[in-house]
Amino acid sequence: MNWEAGCDCIKCCALAIWWDWDLRSRPLHWNWSTDYQPTKRDGIIPWFLSPPPTVTTPQPVEKNGEIRGKVKEKLRKVQEKGYLKPGYVKALTSFFTVPKGDQDV
Repeated sequence: MNWEAGCDCIKCCALAIWWDWDLRSRPLHWNWSTDYQPTKRDGIIPWFLSPPPTVTTPQPVEKNGEIRGKVKEKLRKVQEKGYLKPGYVKALTSFFTVPKGDQDV
């Protein structure tokens, strides 16, 4: 696992540019204390006081076509970077748009 994670870190860094992570970002786990490296490398397992949520109702479609296009473009970029992957989903999450100037959301 450590070898695979280290290679992924190097790949993410190699494809990054000064202002952006073209692939995705990933914590460089070897920069942390030895006792915390496995946690940084493997992630923290969510802890729930009750069973985890299972929300399967899709988010309503954005009515404004221009905003919907901007949101799709942002989600496409996140998917291309590897943060989102196809597969079984246990719980959906929703989001909302916030204007960023006149041209972005």
